[in-house]
Amino acid sequence: ALPKLMRSYIEKKCLCYDAVIVDEGQDFIPEAWDIISMLAAESGDFYIFYDPDQNIYTKELKLPDFGIPPVVLNKNCRNTKKIFEALQPYQSIQSQILENTPAGADVHILHGDCLLNLERQLDKLLTYEKISTQDVVILGAHSLEHTSLCDKTQIGKYKIITQDKCPSQSEVRYFTYMKYKGCESKIVILLEVDESDPRWNHNGIYTAMSRAVHHLIILKK
Repeated sequence: ALPKLMRSYIEKKCLCYDAVIVDEGQDFIPEAWDIISMLAAESGDFYIFYDPDQNIYTKELKLPDFGIPPVVLNKNCRNTKKIFEALQPYQSIQSQILENTPAGADVHILHGDCLLNLERQLDKLLTYEKISTQDVVILGAHSLEHTSLCDKTQIGKYKIITQDKCPSQSEVRYFTYMKYKGCESKIVILLEVDESDPRWNHNGIYTAMSRAVHHLIILKK
């Protein structure tokens, strides 16, 4: 419905821009590109930035054909070396990391009772290491009510919230990794990672893991 409405609006308003820049291009359905292409002037610039490994919405990644090969941006400028190394099995495009990138903390993968492990990790990070709750985010594959946190708003000393706001020192934010696409946090805790769950496929795991800048903790069932 949206591409049809957009086409009608563009035709009525005669919208035309000197430059069109599309971010997260892998998230757009193929039918949308014909409409988006109408926004660019004939001699204008049209850029699409996309990551095929973050294609978590569309079954088919089909972008406009500009008749020129894409420019591959293969420098990782976000993650520590340890997180970068953990991402390698999930990447389809070979990438590099800057030489002066810090090694960072080990990626911790914990198995067993996810809620117990979550409570222990939050206590360690926030209580003993005195890390700000603003620097920690919990990411999952499902909305909060469809996780083991469904009826637990309190984990140990900390309240789990789903609002995109600045948390207090007793609050920790939870999002699905889909909602958190394009964002990053110094410390990311992945909750209930289960590779038998279709949402925790290669692209989903890569997208979630790559949100972590300094420290990544993976809680597996």
